[in-house]
Amino acid sequence: MADVEFGTEFPELNLLTLEEATIDGEAVECVVVDGNVIAKFPQGTHSITATRHGSSIWTQTARISTTLSDDTPKSYFLKVAAGSLGLGMVEGEYESLAAIYAVKPGFCPKPQAWGTFKSNPDLHFILTDFIEMEREIPEREPVIPEKDEFTTMLADFHLASRAMSPNGKFGFHCTTYNGNLAQDNTWTDTWEEYYKNNIVRMLQLEEEARGPSEELKELSKQLLKKVIPRLLRPLETGPIPLEICDEVRTMRPAGVQFGRKYLSAYHDKFRQSESTEDAEDRLALYALRSRIHDSALYPMNAGFRNLVIEQMKLLVEKYPDGYEEPNTKARTANQEVATPS
Repeated sequence: MADVEFGTEFPELNLLTLEEATIDGEAVECVVVDGNVIAKFPQGTHSITATRHGSSIWTQTARISTTLSDDTPKSYFLKVAAGSLGLGMVEGEYESLAAIYAVKPGFCPKPQAWGTFKSNPDLHFILTDFIEMEREIPEREPVIPEKDEFTTMLADFHLASRAMSPNGKFGFHCTTYNGNLAQDNTWTDTWEEYYKNNIVRMLQLEEEARGPSEELKELSKQLLKKVIPRLLRPLETGPIPLEICDEVRTMRPAGVQFGRKYLSAYHDKFRQSESTEDAEDRLALYALRSRIHDSALYPMNAGFRNLVIEQMKLLVEKYPDGYEEPNTKARTANQEVATPS
C-alpha cells in the first residue's frame, strides 16, 4: 500500500499578534501575550516573553518564557484557535490532557488552562507546560520514542486507567477533535458500538469534504454491517471479555509505523485482546479510521480516498459473512460432520 503526501493547500493563519522587542541586545519578533492568558500564570510571575514555536494547520502556537516569584524559570506552550470550532478544539484538548495527566503525570504535558482571549472574543487558547522535544537528524525524520520505555509507560497508563470510566461505558464527556474534525464520543455500552459511531461520523465528514463515492458508499455498508461486528464483537463476547482501555489501537496509525517490536514489547506488559488470531485485521480496521480522517482532512489529495477504498475492500472481501454466534458455528460444524458423503 503506497504512502501519500499530506496536502499543503491551506490558508496561512494570522491569529497571533506580533511585536518587535529587544532581548539580550537583539531585535526579536515576539508574540503579544493576551491578558486572559497572563491571568492563568501563578501569582508573582514576571519577565514574560513569547515567541512563535512550531507549526500547525488549524492553530497557531507559541512558547511563553516566564520567571516565577521565586525567580525559577518556567515555560509554557500556547495554542490558539479561532471561532466556535476553535473553542471546541481547545476545550477538547484540555479535557483530554487533563484526563491523561490525572492517570499518569509525565505521560503528557501538564495542562494549565483553556479559555478565550480578553482582546478578541473570537480567539481561544489552551495553555500547557512546555516540554523540550528531542529531534533526530535529519530534522524532518519522525521522532520515535525508545521502545521499552515507551511501551512500559503506555502499558502502565492503560492498566491504571481501566477503571476510570465514570459510568462503565465507552466514550468521553466532551467532544474531542482530530485536527479540526469533531469526534463522536457519545457514551456507549460496547466497544463495537463506540467504534462504529466513530466510523460513521468520519465517513460523513469525508463525504462532506470530497463529495459522494458510490464505491465507497457500498463498501461502507458492508464494513458497518459485516466487518466491524465480526472483528470487534468477539472482544466482548469471548472467554475474556474486553475491559475499557484493554484494546490498543494507537500503535498503528496511518503514517506512523511503530513496528512489530513495539507491539511485542507492549504485549509483554499488557495482554493481547482475544481473539488473538484476529489481531492483525483489527489493527487494519483501526488504521482505516485514521485513513478516513486523513481523507477528510486533506481533500485536495486524491490519494487518501484511494487508500481508504483499497483498505476497506480488503477487509470486506475477507469477512463477507460477518459475525456468527458461537453456538451457530457449533451447530453448523456438527451438521457438516453428520452429513453423509
